[in-house]
Amino acid sequence: MAQRVVVARALAGEPKLLIADEPTTALDVTIQVEILDLLRALQRDRDMAIMLVTHDLGVVADMCDRVVVMYAGQIAERAGVQELFGTPRHPYARALLASNPHNRHGSAVLPTIPGAVPMPGAWPRGCHFRPRCAHATDQCGTGGIPLVETGASHEARCLHAHRTEGTS
Repeated sequence: MAQRVVVARALAGEPKLLIADEPTTALDVTIQVEILDLLRALQRDRDMAIMLVTHDLGVVADMCDRVVVMYAGQIAERAGVQELFGTPRHPYARALLASNPHNRHGSAVLPTIPGAVPMPGAWPRGCHFRPRCAHATDQCGTGGIPLVETGASHEARCLHAHRTEGTS
């Protein structure tokens, strides 16, 4: 009920963009479906863009056209949803997708990402994922890492995005 009230208040000004921050977190599955259906209807009926902020990869796959994967305050990767889910280029995006329980086969143990997310303000120089990355080199810590184009409308903030394709 609270989500519907928040959505109604947000729509009062007839925005062209609705930012939905974790709209399905901690909701019963049936309520999640109702909220996502409501968002789809609003988008269609009002010709409105929706920016979803979520940790739920299922919601991303179901609702989004494009996705931005963030890590420690930086864009790690930006792409179309199908392209990102099919060929993630940043080691964090690959690890994130690999750790999704829906991708588990049989009794296989879910992989984890070693280490911990750095505290805000204590981010490492260069790539913020470097201390946890199996592909990190000294070059990854030398300064700002740009978003590198890895395909049409697909970018990753990784110096080794092309070299590490398909590995985690």
